[in-house]
Amino acid sequence: MEQHREVPFIRLTGSPRERGLAHGKAAKELIEKNIAFYKRLLKLDDAVLLEQAKKLAGVIGSFRPAFVEEMDGIAEGAGIEPAYIYMINARTELLALGDTVQSECATFYFPQTSLLFENWDWSEPSKELTVLLHITLPNGNTILTFTEAGMLGKVGMSSAGFGVAFNYLYPNGKLDGLPIHALLRGLLECSSYDEALTLLKNTSLVGTSGNILLANNQGQATDFELSGTSTTPISASGNFFAHTNHYIGGTENDPEAGKGFLHNSFERYTRTQEVLGNLSSYTVADAEQVLTERGPGDGMLCRDFIPEEAGHTMGTGTIASIVMDLPNKTMRLALDPQHSKEFTPYQL
Repeated sequence: MEQHREVPFIRLTGSPRERGLAHGKAAKELIEKNIAFYKRLLKLDDAVLLEQAKKLAGVIGSFRPAFVEEMDGIAEGAGIEPAYIYMINARTELLALGDTVQSECATFYFPQTSLLFENWDWSEPSKELTVLLHITLPNGNTILTFTEAGMLGKVGMSSAGFGVAFNYLYPNGKLDGLPIHALLRGLLECSSYDEALTLLKNTSLVGTSGNILLANNQGQATDFELSGTSTTPISASGNFFAHTNHYIGGTENDPEAGKGFLHNSFERYTRTQEVLGNLSSYTVADAEQVLTERGPGDGMLCRDFIPEEAGHTMGTGTIASIVMDLPNKTMRLALDPQHSKEFTPYQL
């Protein structure tokens, strides 16, 4: 494991099991803390928790059998019961079992410069439980994904010339489809942007609602709102595109869904349009400026950590800002964006 500032940087190569073993060994302590965090957050009886996690692992195995091999390798490397690794990878779906409202992120794309960027908002304890995985696949492609210790993938980019960003949407109901983080890793393993686009177009039965912004290094991008029962594509063209945590496209999804819980999604979306509309260029520096925007009130894009509220995840705020410069195959991370605008570059 290489250490770059505060982010554990882990290189993974070989078979799925070998990659998992390396991940588990390198991030053992963080994985143990992550398991304790989610057990505390989920508030489910351990037997129920593990039963549901194993069920969802079966869904992941039907999608990509190698992902279960890799998760089992992570468990072996960390000396952990495999079901707890399944729990981490299905944590979004498991949280929905308890009606816990989750994070409120914002995703962006600049078509002119092919910059894909995001503020990842989540519970404050997770700030110290993230890893940056550099994965070499058997076909020679590489992936750079900023994710949680023990998780297969999340926000990331591929040497095939594309990247994915993700944010939460309020679920329309209990779902038992594919865990969304397994889908994100599956997208990153695609051999091309077009292959990833096809996969997303054909994906409807995800395990929770979510928004995935898929973009390439040629100025092309499509945003997908996945409600669990429908997939709504939205063109991400023009000078800029932004998405927060409510439905903005299609008639299948209720644009008011979650308004009582994700109230500031609407304020933040309005603020994104103001900030982005005032730009005269679309550079990396502009992207970083947008992500660290500290405007007043609920429209703040780089959010302070709020106290725990009933029905919400504990202490939600911006835990990281991520800029993916797709043409230059570089990811830039700021891990304390409320207090520092310093972004550290990592090469794909």
